[in-house]
Amino acid sequence: MAQIATAHVQKALAALALVISLAVAACGAPASGQAAYPAIHLKMNADRYEYTTPQSMCSAILISEVIVGSHGEPHWNTPNGQHPLISGSNAVLTQGYRIYTPLRFTQNHPLIDHRPAPTKEFVTNGGQVGSDSIAIESFPILRDGGHYIVVFSPGLKPASQGKTTDWLVVYDAFPIDAHGMVQLQAASSANEPGPGQPQQEIKLSLASLEQQLAAC
Repeated sequence: MAQIATAHVQKALAALALVISLAVAACGAPASGQAAYPAIHLKMNADRYEYTTPQSMCSAILISEVIVGSHGEPHWNTPNGQHPLISGSNAVLTQGYRIYTPLRFTQNHPLIDHRPAPTKEFVTNGGQVGSDSIAIESFPILRDGGHYIVVFSPGLKPASQGKTTDWLVVYDAFPIDAHGMVQLQAASSANEPGPGQPQQEIKLSLASLEQQLAAC
């Protein structure tokens, strides 16, 4: 099950470079000592693996119960956090450049932790830096003060250098309600068009989820 989940996640992340809608705007203001590059505006969406059971989460590098304190300033995943020294939306995507928005937690309680070293930064995909913006609609956005179970995945290093655990990206997030129940899947409307049965809600207690993850 862990190998299957990992394979699905890798396919889903690769699909982000395939299913995109692009809009390239006018030139943005250059950073000091850098040439001007056309501003990047990317909107991406892709089918991806979704975790809906505790067993499917066993392969994740980190799963935590968190409370979001605040969001930091978005930045590129370049050494200086600024626009990469390349132009063109396709080049930005294929070479692994992304905009990330940092998260600060008031609570971060790991339930599964396979990290080789402490994480330097927790982030969500997307954000705006100057004239550049990236939105990845298939990934969750967390609200300040929100209480979640979060599945993290490794971040992308720039210039096609692969992945890193120095920063971890929110891959999936499941809200925890006031009664300590975790919603792994929302119910779909019975009025939605198409064949098949409506998607059923999947919800379990936080205590049960913790117990099942401990058995991974």
